[in-house]
Order: sequence, then C-alpha cells, then structure tokens
Amino acid sequence: MVIVAKQARTAGLPTAREQRADPLGTRPPRQGADSVAPGDFGSTLRAFRARAGWSQNALAKTAGLDASYINRLERAEREAPTRETALALARALRLCPGEVDRLLFSAGHMPPSIEQLGPDDSTLAAVVRVLTDDRLAPEARADFRAVVETIADRWQRRRGEALGDTAGGAPTSGSRLATRPNSVAPMPVTGIGLSR
Repeated sequence: MVIVAKQARTAGLPTAREQRADPLGTRPPRQGADSVAPGDFGSTLRAFRARAGWSQNALAKTAGLDASYINRLERAEREAPTRETALALARALRLCPGEVDRLLFSAGHMPPSIEQLGPDDSTLAAVVRVLTDDRLAPEARADFRAVVETIADRWQRRRGEALGDTAGGAPTSGSRLATRPNSVAPMPVTGIGLSR
C-alpha cells in the first residue's frame, strides 16, 4: 500500500485517502514537480493502475488491449496512445472526469472538459491569456490562479447547495488565498505584476 501511495504522489495523483475525501476528483490537480505534463503518460497510467490495485494483465483484459502494450506504454517504449485507446484505459480504470482529463493530457490529447467548452470559449481564452503572459510575475500568476480557483470552489459549493447536496457541492481544501503564506488581498488583474 505504501508503494501505491508513493507512486500516486510521484505522478501527482491523489492517494487513496485523498480520493476518499474527493471521490469526484473535483479538487485542482497538484502543482509543481508532481503535476502531470504531456509526455508523462506511462508514469500517469502506472500510478492510476497501481492505485486501482490492478496488474497490467487485468487492465489490458478489461480495456481490450494486449498486456505487452500496457507494459511498453508504462515504460515509455511506445508513443503515447491514440485518444480512443487512452479513453478505453480511462473507462477500464473507472477514472473520474478530472482524472480522465489528466490521463488524456499526459498522452498529448485535449482533455474532454476543455474539448467540451470548445475553442471559442471566451472565459477560457481570457484565463489562458493571463496565465501565458510572459510579462506576468510568478507571484502575480499564483495570485491570479488562487482567485480563479477560489471563485470556482465557491461557485461549485453554492451550486451543490442549490441542488440539495448537503455536502455543499464539491468542496476543496478551501481557498488558496487563505492557505498561501504572505498572500495579499485579491486585486484587479490588469497591471499587476507586469514587468516592462
């Protein structure tokens, strides 16, 4: 069990304890060295499989694939799979929507949640513009993320309450603004942290 939790942490995946606390996978993925990046498909798949307690053979059989293919994927001896194969693996592992997004992203495919919004989503485009602005200082970028995540957390809680969810929707560990050391009050994004 320790090995499974360690593999999950290494790949930036939730441990069994974290998954029980957030069964829908609605908490934001971990940031930093442990976060999933395109090209990390093998380690991401291995961590999900290990967390599920499955062998490569069991996963292959359930997904309708060859076990040697799973083995080569996990050891990065094969290119990342097609979107359809990655989705078959996600279904076989019974991943929640957030985890499906992470698995597909690690394979270099657009996550379903982003695909659902479409390329013309103005809100997503606005967030991407801010987060990819090279002139934005790292601290300002972190503050912007915290504001967006706090708004999303509160919106989901209110939505859950409106739908009669006694747990208050999909709560997360709370506002990132409240947990960040030395954080400052949210300020308008325009002009913050921009260097010339």
